[in-house]
Amino acid sequence: MTKPALHATRNGSRLSHHLAELGFNSQVPSHKNFAERVGQLIGLPGSLALSALPLKPVTNSSNPSSEKTQAIQANFLQQHNELIQFIGKCFDNSETRRRFRLPEVDTDSFLDSKSTQVLYQRFYIAMQTELASKAYSLHSLVRDAATDCSPALKQLCTLDKAMQEILSGQLRKAYSQIPAVVAQRYQHWQQQFSAVNSDEQNDAISTAIEQFCQELRQLLLTELDARLQTTYGLIEALNQQALQITTGNDQP
Repeated sequence: MTKPALHATRNGSRLSHHLAELGFNSQVPSHKNFAERVGQLIGLPGSLALSALPLKPVTNSSNPSSEKTQAIQANFLQQHNELIQFIGKCFDNSETRRRFRLPEVDTDSFLDSKSTQVLYQRFYIAMQTELASKAYSLHSLVRDAATDCSPALKQLCTLDKAMQEILSGQLRKAYSQIPAVVAQRYQHWQQQFSAVNSDEQNDAISTAIEQFCQELRQLLLTELDARLQTTYGLIEALNQQALQITTGNDQP
């Protein structure tokens, strides 16, 4: 089974760097005034909701067994790999559901930017919606399982759920901008090959379509990775508490 990297880099997520590489956002993620910016995202209603959470210091907390931790992580990895396989199927024509099948484009339709560009954007939005739903379900599954592992993890999961509800609108707004990258990259590849000699145009456009589709696939994979960052965090918290059993430290 392929294991995902259960962390984000110090210099920003894979998604932010990938978008920058595609020319959508040239700004390097900054940690300056991070706390203030998070506070602005949460806002007053979110702050009040967080302050009302039943969070108390936990002492002498029991830790999850390594067997339970491994079972939760194995289930997560299985479903994570299924999502990656689903993305792959949508690009190799093995996906049977029509709305998730990659648009079939020939030379003439490739040069018609308006109609074909819209097809690719609709495809990406359909994929994005499906991945968002699956990632949400997977995160909820891990969180529900982790809640029962220890009092400390229960509090972490309570905070996680509250933050998810508070920031959900901001996240939807951020992800909704990504289909614009699809249009931007489609226009880029179209411009690269629209002036090619007609004798070489078919081969050139085939190459353009292939490279564009590779970019779409990588963009979906990095978006999935970004959507699962908080789930990776819960898995790491589980592993950390389970490790305390083997080291003989029963403090949270």
